[in-house]
Parts: sequence; structure tokens; C-alpha cells
Amino acid sequence: MKSKTAMLIGVFYESDLWVKYTKELGYEIIATHPLNIENKFYYDDIKKYIDVFYKIAYDDLDGLLQIAKRHNVSMLIPHPTSNDATIAAGYVNTELNLKGVSYKSALLTSSKYDFHQLLRKYDLPRPKFTVDEVNDSRITFPCVVKPNYGAGSVGAKLIYTKKELLSFFETKDKQNGYSLTKPYDYYIIQEFVSGAIIMGCHAVVHNGKLTIFGRTYRDLIKERHALPYFYGQEFITNRDDITPYTYDQIEKVVNAAGIDNCPFDLEVMLNSDGDVISFIEFNLRPAEKAFNFINGRGGYEYCIREQVKLGTDLDCDFSELETSVDNYIGVRYFKFKPGKIKSITWPKIPDNAIFFNTKLLNGSVIDNIWNVDTAIKNGSLIIVGNSVEEVVLDLSNFADDIKIEYYKE
Repeated sequence: MKSKTAMLIGVFYESDLWVKYTKELGYEIIATHPLNIENKFYYDDIKKYIDVFYKIAYDDLDGLLQIAKRHNVSMLIPHPTSNDATIAAGYVNTELNLKGVSYKSALLTSSKYDFHQLLRKYDLPRPKFTVDEVNDSRITFPCVVKPNYGAGSVGAKLIYTKKELLSFFETKDKQNGYSLTKPYDYYIIQEFVSGAIIMGCHAVVHNGKLTIFGRTYRDLIKERHALPYFYGQEFITNRDDITPYTYDQIEKVVNAAGIDNCPFDLEVMLNSDGDVISFIEFNLRPAEKAFNFINGRGGYEYCIREQVKLGTDLDCDFSELETSVDNYIGVRYFKFKPGKIKSITWPKIPDNAIFFNTKLLNGSVIDNIWNVDTAIKNGSLIIVGNSVEEVVLDLSNFADDIKIEYYKE
């Protein structure tokens, strides 16, 4: 019997789990990445699953399509974790008439400006304005500036006055947060929407049916530590926490964007009743491994086994997710004030911690610009618990016990 071939556009951390279960379905694996991946920290985990590897840029759409045709690819593995990789996968899917993310949907959701236009068209919850001209009469303050195609909060900044806004665009000062990482990218200006909760909704759509695995949320009202020292907190809960109104609006935006047979991560602003007041960002990519701890030990791998089927004619079954003993996961991102550290001492890692990481040492310099690189450098702590109160207390106690001293300027 002739073997089947699946293609992974963009090899990333955790891709090994996705290709592992694709292999179990009987597929050979064609993988691509813009760089040689032998030096990547995840290479040893995934190399045993890859049959053929190509070094090729994401924007070489025709080149990727020719590779897919050459190997008679019949499925794109749904694990791209960047907008560029998602667009490339959508292009190949559409050209070959395969299931999964479409080129149109990938382009639409990767552009914050186009996504806002979609929300306007279907009268869905949204910021009052998303514009690309600093003198647009609709702009009110404070407002948010952000790269249209960027991700991970790189280059995003809260602006308080018209003078500050004009200066930001005139100087394009990277020390002031200005950052465009793609040659075709540009800045947009958006209403600063205030609410009670920023929610991340992690889900899939399979043959038109929406299934929500869970959500993360950042409680903007109850946060104990204010910026610029601590970035915030998130909790992963179960799918039952979404209100009927919010669920209905999520279904509408999914349908409007033409999403089917792919996973997604949708960020929304909620009021204190849990109802959506504004959609923020739509990423066509799967949830991260943290769901392993809320859907039961090994629950995340169960999710992956089902999600790799999204591009096939096989049935997907997400009904058997187990309930974890630990009902909540708390995440604390540390955001220390800028400066050179004379000494830093971290407290004992809690017994209920599932992840702790920082790159800060004595002598480290904390940058003025807050972006993904700075956040990773500063570090984060993830713990599990049986209640929000327990998780908040444990995170706060850990944060309070961090001892940091700076060199005098």
C-alpha cells in the first residue's frame, strides 16, 4: 500500500508531539523551516520523526507548493506557531484543495486591520477604531499602537497624548518601543479597550462544529501587583466558564472568518459578567502544552491526537477529556523596572510549580523596551491549585519574596 505524506510548515517547540501522532496515522513527514534547525534546542526531539527536511522561507509560497506536489502531500499538520507559517500552510491547503486553514482565513486573521474590518462588517464586538493614520479624527486617548502583522506584544505601546503619538511615529525610536520585524509590516492605532478580564479562548472547529477546550484569563481588577514590576496573571479554567452570549459571539466570528478544520487562539476583552465587549486578536494555531494540566495528566496529548486528524477524513472526538485534580493554573510574568542588577535572589520554588524560568543573574541588564525577548529574560512562574484564591496567594507570596538590588545610575 502506498504511504501517505503529511507536511509541516515551520518546525517549532512541541512540534515533535504533533508529528509523532501524525506518524501513528501512517504518514511520512515532510518538514520545512526558513533556517537550518540542527542547532535548535528542540531538534533532538523531532529529528527522528522527519523523513525529508527542506530549508525554505515561509514567503516562498510557490516553492512550498511545489514541494507539496512533489511529495503528493495530502495533509498539512496543524501546528504552525507564527502568522507567516499559517499563511503558507493556508496557501498550500487552498491550492491543493485540502482540509485545514485556508489562505483567505489566514490572511484575514493575520492582519489586525483586516480583522477589525471583518468585525465591523458583521457588527461584532470590537474597538471603536483601528486606523493607520496618526491624524485620523476617530483617535481618542489613551490609545494603543501595534504592528499590524506582529505578535507577542512586540512593538505594542500605550499612548496617552497626541503629542506622544506624533513623536512615536516621527522618531521611530526603538528605545521607545517602536519595532517592525517584517519588511511589509506597518503600525496601526487602536482604541484602548478597558474591561474586567482579558480572555484567551483555545478551541478547534471541525466540519463546522466549534469545540472550546478551555480559556486563559487575566483578571484586570484583582491584580495585586501593578506595572512596571509584574506583568499580570492568567488562569486556565474549563469550557463551562464561557457565558452563552460570549460563546455565541465566538461562533459568529469563527463563521465570519471562514474558519474550519483547524485550531485557534482567540483573545477577547470581557466585562465583569464574563460577556465579550471586544475581540482583540485571532491566531490560527493550537493551544500550548499547559492544557496538559487542566484536561488531566496527558490530556493535552489526547487533544493533539485528535487535532492532527483535522486535515483528514477521520472523525475527531474531544469528548473524553479528563478533569484534572488541579482545577486552575496561575501564570505570573515578572516585569522588573529597567536597570542593571547588582544582586537578585529568587525564593524557593513552590511545590505546586510546574514551570519556572528566568535568565536574570547578578550583573544582568533589564531593558527599557517590554517585548517577548524581555519577558522571557525576566522570567515567569506557572503553578497549579484548586482555587483562584490559592493560586493568587502562592504567586503573590513568591513575587513578594524576590530580592532585587540595582546599581545606582
